[in-house]
Amino acid sequence: MKEPLEKLKSKLGLSYVEYYREVSSTQEAARRLNQTPPYLIVAKRQTRGKGRMGRRWLSENGGLYLTLVIERFPHEWAVSVTSAYLVLKSLSRNVEGITLKWPNDLLYGNAKLAGTLAEAWGGRLGVGVGVNVNQEGFGEALEGKATSLRIIMDRTFDMDDTLESISSALVNGLRTLAKKGFKGVYPGIRKALLESVQKVRVKTEKGEEAGRLLDIYPEGNVEIEIQGRRKVKLPAGQILGGHV
Repeated sequence: MKEPLEKLKSKLGLSYVEYYREVSSTQEAARRLNQTPPYLIVAKRQTRGKGRMGRRWLSENGGLYLTLVIERFPHEWAVSVTSAYLVLKSLSRNVEGITLKWPNDLLYGNAKLAGTLAEAWGGRLGVGVGVNVNQEGFGEALEGKATSLRIIMDRTFDMDDTLESISSALVNGLRTLAKKGFKGVYPGIRKALLESVQKVRVKTEKGEEAGRLLDIYPEGNVEIEIQGRRKVKLPAGQILGGHV
């Protein structure tokens, strides 16, 4: 994979690219490196892959795992949903029917296909991505809960092409977010979110409550229906996460 990574580095204007056959997590590897953003870490397998709220992300061979490190900027609340949307946009070139679940999961039907994770340290922001690409199965424990591009399309996907497509989408899309704010990426994200029911948890004056996302606006506010009874408009940053 060395040659494709060098081409990717040049094409996207990255300062550094590193590939690991196995790593604890690309986020942890990215933190250890003292490189100038933007730089990219890619792994064939993770032994301690993670998702939001410390959840474990199964990261076996056949998946694509990466972290893009960029400089921090004022619109960080939008990074999770924006990065998930950018991955969705990339994958949808080959697969129809993928949906975006607030804030950072991609589903096919009810099965998880991909996820993103944004973590900040110092002046840097690591955007981690895990995509199930060529796995043929996930075992009984995850049957019906996880899927892969290969399972969906019944064919093997080229990992170099998939990496280039996703990385390009992330670099270019996050640059737009950093320069223009959420309004620069808002139209596609709104469309993707409203194509399916978005169950969320929000922090209100009454505490933490379950609700449904009704709409999202260019300035970053959202309209939420709380427990099917009342509607509130609040900053998207007050959404604590999705729920089943």
